[in-house]
Amino acid sequence: MRGSASRLLARAGCVGVALALAALTACSATPLAVRAWPAADLADVGEPFSADFLLADQDFEDGTFLVGDAVQAFFEKTPYGPPSFLASYTEKGRRASDLVAAAAARHRVSALWLLARLERDGVLVAARRYPAESKDVEFVFGYGCSGRLLCDPTFGGLGVQVDALAGELRRTLDDLRRAGVTANGYAVGAPRRTLDGVTVSPASEATATLYAVEPVAGGAGGGQELTWRIFRHYASFVGYSPQGPDRP
Repeated sequence: MRGSASRLLARAGCVGVALALAALTACSATPLAVRAWPAADLADVGEPFSADFLLADQDFEDGTFLVGDAVQAFFEKTPYGPPSFLASYTEKGRRASDLVAAAAARHRVSALWLLARLERDGVLVAARRYPAESKDVEFVFGYGCSGRLLCDPTFGGLGVQVDALAGELRRTLDDLRRAGVTANGYAVGAPRRTLDGVTVSPASEATATLYAVEPVAGGAGGGQELTWRIFRHYASFVGYSPQGPDRP
């Protein structure tokens, strides 16, 4: 995690090291780096942010909207102008675009949301060159890390990190649907205070899931609001129209 969101999670004592990928939590104890996001990531998206509604369920679970070639085209012609370094990045012979698309399809979660997280957590979409710190790619979401210098190499790699995030989102949503509430108390229509002090009443299962995985509203410092802004920016760029709020 980056910026204020990661610091809040660090104070909460989140640890991302686990013996198996399915057991990983969604945060690292400390940020790997503090990022300065491009102005486009912070820009107005034409509608106000609602902390109660991040994403409609149908958009959250739209795991096949972007296939590998579509993600590749996105990396080659980004909303920021120049191509992302991810357009030419490969891992064990697989393109970054295929890694993202495969995780989205496997876990049935939005590839656009995963792309927005890659940007928010590592500024990887806007980056024209491979980052100076390899951990910014290899451990972009902090899975397998319990601090800046303590990362388990077993969980290193862009593909592992993206699949871990997508998998945790899917498991959390499935658990919510089975129990009616997440393990940390998020449910549709139920007020809950985030780690940064914002009371939210999730208007969709997707919103409850996203807060359960990362309970930080965030504002300009990161968290869910910044991910939402980047997601809306990307959706407009590729011609995707997200649905309006689901009602509890």
